[in-house]
Amino acid sequence: MPAGASYDLKAHFETEERDRSHAVGESAEHLRAKQLIAEELKRRLAAGLTLPWSFNDPDATDYHLEGNLLLGADRIAMEHTLRTPFGSTFRLDVAVLGPPIRKKPMVLGGIEIELGHAFDGRKALIGKSLGFPLISVDIAQMKLGDITAEWARDVLSATTRSDEQGRRQTYYYLHDLLYPEFTQLPAFLDSEQRHQYLIFADDGTLSKLVRWFEALSANLGYRNGVIAIATVNSRSEQSRKMLQYAGDIVGPGWQQFNNRQCLRITVPRPRGPADVQAHRLHMTMAYILLDHADALVGYKYCKGIQNDHAEENLWVARRWDGQQGVATTHRVLPKRLAEPVNRLVQFVRELQGNPERDSEQTN
Repeated sequence: MPAGASYDLKAHFETEERDRSHAVGESAEHLRAKQLIAEELKRRLAAGLTLPWSFNDPDATDYHLEGNLLLGADRIAMEHTLRTPFGSTFRLDVAVLGPPIRKKPMVLGGIEIELGHAFDGRKALIGKSLGFPLISVDIAQMKLGDITAEWARDVLSATTRSDEQGRRQTYYYLHDLLYPEFTQLPAFLDSEQRHQYLIFADDGTLSKLVRWFEALSANLGYRNGVIAIATVNSRSEQSRKMLQYAGDIVGPGWQQFNNRQCLRITVPRPRGPADVQAHRLHMTMAYILLDHADALVGYKYCKGIQNDHAEENLWVARRWDGQQGVATTHRVLPKRLAEPVNRLVQFVRELQGNPERDSEQTN
């Protein structure tokens, strides 16, 4: 990010968006890749085929993430325009869409055809702002004759191992808020198969979220009580302790968002990569929290766990293995899933204004 207090996030994003559009607009390779990938997705969708993906993120969990890009989809669109929470718009090269919850179709995935994998500010801001998998397909150094229907069939599911040179062309970017849906946790970590989201925002936003989540539960056909929405407030000594506990999970600065109350949302964990109802629930929750709420979002991978090590950013489960006679540890998932993009921008501004702090963070 450029130095200076006058930095304009919206203007910077739109400049990078224009630069990218100009770079790919004159590329026959980009147009052909986009068309062939859209046709391959349409072919799979019409035939009732899946498009499974998986990857590991050892910084966040000991367990792999797994999903199906076409789960719940009903159409594929090219040049699909979306709005960001910071006021800009951008166009996805290819969008995987599903039936609307209310009015607009659900965006279940986006595919960008890139001339290289440089992680510029634009891509970082998209990844931090939108609640769906963003897939980047690198066609750098590819010739027009290399971009074929067979290439399109292979590239969306390519891995480092499947590539002859060990160079993966396809990368999946996933917001932390979606990790609880796609991480495949063993059953012994959560016998009830229910996890919780802790949300700190201003009073007005929390009231809207209650109404939206209640409507979402009804629209998706969940029975009463399956999605449990509770307000944790500070009206009594016990509730103040519960609020402080929730604040310790979401991390420093929670009082700036709301020091009086928060929401605790308890929802069923997906029953596997093919659970369409849970998929639509978690994807819509992510969209609401990222696009319609300036909120801090924390996470508990099961009910009743204690935050005994508040200094740790990940939940770590410790179990005694009687057969082996040893204690085992399991790095489960992050405790903190989301914060407003504008808060991240402000943090970088503060670093720019304080070189000594920047040096300390780097070291």
